[in-house]
Amino acid sequence: MVEAHSSVGELACPDCAAASRRVHSRYRRHLAELPVGGRRVVVRLTVRRFFCDTATCSRRTFVEQVEGLTSKYARAGPGVNVWWRAVALAVGGRPGARLCRVLAAPTGRARLFGQLHAPPVPSRSPRVLGVDDFAFRRSRTYGTIILDVEKSAVIDVLPDRTSETLAAWLRLACPDITRACDLARVFHDLVRHRRGHLLLEWIRQAEQDAPVPIRSFAGFLRHDLDPVTAGLTLTYSSGVIEGHINCCLDDQEADVRPRVVPTPPHPCPVAIVTVTRCRRPDPNSRSLIRGAGTGRNRG
Repeated sequence: MVEAHSSVGELACPDCAAASRRVHSRYRRHLAELPVGGRRVVVRLTVRRFFCDTATCSRRTFVEQVEGLTSKYARAGPGVNVWWRAVALAVGGRPGARLCRVLAAPTGRARLFGQLHAPPVPSRSPRVLGVDDFAFRRSRTYGTIILDVEKSAVIDVLPDRTSETLAAWLRLACPDITRACDLARVFHDLVRHRRGHLLLEWIRQAEQDAPVPIRSFAGFLRHDLDPVTAGLTLTYSSGVIEGHINCCLDDQEADVRPRVVPTPPHPCPVAIVTVTRCRRPDPNSRSLIRGAGTGRNRG
C-alpha cells in the first residue's frame, strides 16, 4: 500500500477555467498499479473537492485529478490498464483473470472485457482494402477479415465468408463504394437493355455525387455522347456514326494499298524473269532465249 496526496494549492475549474483555492471536502481513492518485485501495489490517494466561485459557472464543485495517475471514475492507473488490455486481447476473460493473479495485478473478467473498447475511428477511410477468409475452426467454421493494406491494420472481422455479408458491410462502412455499386448497376441495366435515351441522365447523376473514378468515366462518356448513345440504342454493335467512320477507313485503305501483279510462268526453264505490268512474252521469241543463254554462260 502506497499513501499519496496532492500538494497543489489551487486548481482551475474544468468548465470556466477559473482558479479556486476553497476546499469543499477530501476523500480517498484506491488505485491499482503495476506490481513491484512481484508484489501487488495499491495507491491510496487522498484527493480534494474544490468550490467554483464563479457565479456564471454551472459547476459548483469539482475534484482534482493527478496527471499521469488518475482519470475520471478510474480505479487503476494507466500502466496497469495497458497490461489488462493486452491480457484480454491475448487470452480472454477467465484465463486472463487467472493470469493477472499470477502477475500480481489481480482483476476480474468483467473488468478485462471492459478494456476491449472499440478502436478509435480513423480520420479518413482506408484507400486500399484487403479481404481474406480465415478459419475460426479448421474445416468447420470460416470468417472474413478486412484489412487496411496501407497501414497493415485490422478493420473488422465478419462472422462468415459469404459475399452477401461482405456486400452488406461495405454498404454500411463505405458510402462511396455503395454509391459506385448503385451507379454501376444502373449502367449495366442501360447496356443490357439498350436504354441509350437514359444515358445523359446517368451521366448527370454520376457527375454530382459519384466517386472520382466514376466521375471521370462519366466525363469521357459525355465527350463521346453521340457514338455511345447510338451504341446503346441500335440493335447492331456498331452505331451509325461509328459504322460510317469504319466505311471511310476501309475506302482509304483500299486506295493506298499497293497492287500486286502476279508473275506469269515463263516457258524457259534456264532463266528467272520477273515481269510487272507488261504483256505476256512470245514463247517463240529468239532474242529472249538468246539473252537467257548468254546470261547463263556468263554466270
